[in-house]
Amino acid sequence: MGRMGQKAVAGPRRLLRRARVPLRALGLAIALCLLSFCEVGAHDHLEEPVAVVVNPLPQEALETLLEERQRGPEEGASVSAWVTKRLRGNNSLSEIFRDSYYDSDIKRLNPTCAVIGFLLRTVPVCPVVRQLEKYFLGTPPSLNQFFANTLVPSPEMNAYLPKPLAVYPSMLPDIIDEEVADAERHTIYWYYAMVALAWRNMADILRPEEAIAAGRPAQTFEAYPGWHLADGWETGRLIESQSGPFAVTMAKNRHLVVLMRGSTTDEDWAANFKYPFCANESTAAIGIPGRVHQGFLEYLIAMAPLLDAEVERIKPRRISLAGDSVGGAVSVITGAYLARKYASGLDSKVEVIAIGTPRVGDDVFSSFFREHVNGRSPAFLGSGIRFRGKAVGFNMVWEIGDFVVQVPWDCFPVPDCVGGSTETYMYSYHGGLIKITPRMMPNEDGWMEEANWLGDFKIGFKGMVATHMCSYWCWATRGLPPPYEGSKCYFPSDIKHVGPATDICLSGA
Repeated sequence: MGRMGQKAVAGPRRLLRRARVPLRALGLAIALCLLSFCEVGAHDHLEEPVAVVVNPLPQEALETLLEERQRGPEEGASVSAWVTKRLRGNNSLSEIFRDSYYDSDIKRLNPTCAVIGFLLRTVPVCPVVRQLEKYFLGTPPSLNQFFANTLVPSPEMNAYLPKPLAVYPSMLPDIIDEEVADAERHTIYWYYAMVALAWRNMADILRPEEAIAAGRPAQTFEAYPGWHLADGWETGRLIESQSGPFAVTMAKNRHLVVLMRGSTTDEDWAANFKYPFCANESTAAIGIPGRVHQGFLEYLIAMAPLLDAEVERIKPRRISLAGDSVGGAVSVITGAYLARKYASGLDSKVEVIAIGTPRVGDDVFSSFFREHVNGRSPAFLGSGIRFRGKAVGFNMVWEIGDFVVQVPWDCFPVPDCVGGSTETYMYSYHGGLIKITPRMMPNEDGWMEEANWLGDFKIGFKGMVATHMCSYWCWATRGLPPPYEGSKCYFPSDIKHVGPATDICLSGA
């Protein structure tokens, strides 16, 4: 590469360094934002920018924007002032953040829509996704980051939790009323605690080396003493999926609970990337209308015979499913399946508590779910693009929160990075969202910083553990007696304020 070429490459890097944007943070943020839970294949069919954004920029404005982006500030000009002007001013770049992406309240809660819509239009997608696959499959996260010191419900809590979820008379709304969410907070904690305990036990079977490193026995399901999950509940059976043990059943007084874990194995991460919709025939074969995420559907297809056998054995009058991340997504699809098949024998709608879950299907599926399932989906969300005070240096904040709950996007069609087709996929939110923000946390400033992807966000799996896992634990334990309240709310930097005995998020990292 010649000297002029080296300067051309170095120029943008110097610009970002002077603008005080962490290069690693920006790179991973863009990579994650382009993911959409795609499976990365060997397809290079999207080498040119693809126009997939609803209400795209006028061509003239887009050309001006790209020209400014490449040219940068004049020699000697303030980089921060140049960036701030174009993010704040009345010019073409401000169009990135306009409200035309947000045609509903649920989309307005998605802090990534407008920015990612712009990126999907102006940069190649699939090459970035291929790099992301290597990152996730090559460096699986240590689950001990979250499981360390996890507090399970006390016998007193097990005596009155979980309570039935409030029933909406007709369709499940996009967003759950704040009063209803507050009343159900501790029930959601109970389900999350059971998921975390079952997940840890399944992970110890799947990854025994981590169990041994953490001082836990690596045993089978039958011999594991920890499978007694809660007093008064019968631990039923371990449900296998294509990626190994994935769900556990519990039962009490003909109330069947199914707990689904999050991503643990390479097979789980590969399934996360299979975002194209399945064929209509696949969902029709198990009685679900519409189309859903292919990777998530594969879990249900593998587990359906065992789930059916548990329903026949227990003959429940009430069914509740709970899961985290991919487990939450699969619980949404499974909830629709069980509601379709067994609703007539139940006293109330199937309940689904899907924590930190991505979107799972199209508008046909989502409409069915809202009508026939009583769902709750807690989501930790930031406030999007904003500026802190006056422009001193680079003060833009991109407060995202939990990235996982915002993909695959429902604000524009997502292109196919898997099958090599020209098809795009329009996801639709399944309803029941519980909005959680940094302002609801006891240490608001710490969580605002964790949610900001242009600040000191802990890039990598530590940051994901914070926003994608600890945030829900912190919110759900509010109002519980010590030591539960405040559990996993704080970070190592907070020690001087709260004391070393506090259950710190990331303490097992």
